[in-house]
Amino acid sequence: MAIIEGGGLLSEFKGRFGNAVIYKLNGKTVMRTLPFGKRKKAQGKQKQYQGDFAWVMKHMQRVKPFISQGFFHVAEGRSPFHTALSVNLKRYREAGMPASPEWLLLSQGNLAGVNDLDLDKPENGTIVLRWGNPEAGTMSAADDVAMVLALNSRTLNSTRETSSVNRSAGQLTMRLPEIEKGDEVHFFITFRNLFHPTYRKSPNEISTSQWVGKVVI
Repeated sequence: MAIIEGGGLLSEFKGRFGNAVIYKLNGKTVMRTLPFGKRKKAQGKQKQYQGDFAWVMKHMQRVKPFISQGFFHVAEGRSPFHTALSVNLKRYREAGMPASPEWLLLSQGNLAGVNDLDLDKPENGTIVLRWGNPEAGTMSAADDVAMVLALNSRTLNSTRETSSVNRSAGQLTMRLPEIEKGDEVHFFITFRNLFHPTYRKSPNEISTSQWVGKVVI
């Protein structure tokens, strides 16, 4: 970028002039050169990186409300969404870039998850999720609230269940998202302690999400 001082022909000119654009900025005439030729298309690793980013972003945009809660306590000055994007991009690659979303992480924290996750057979557009005891060695409480998301891997339509069902209940019934025959629906669960002082933004308030499993309709 160059600033043209004084008078002269170019000081009164605005617009494109050869490979340069001349315009006014803060009362001064400015000339900026344009790049030669067209930008090269991404190739190799750069192209793969762009593809990975687009695939992960596509999934995350469809479950953004859940992620906004799930990564709120570990964002550390960044937005929860962008924090989750970095984590999930890494997980997607480490998982071998699968087509199905088992790699997707909806929350991150120190609260206990659960053992013995299981799914009943869907009936009348609903399904029952079951779980066992809390994971050992981490904090938990009987009144931790279960948060569940069901995700159609073809359409990325989802349903969320964030009701008052507690950890101690051991099960939760929820609606399936819009589905067609042959669709895969994946289920994820997180637990949250609503009585923890949220103003501290402590990761002790929420568990790291778990992939429960999938059903084929």
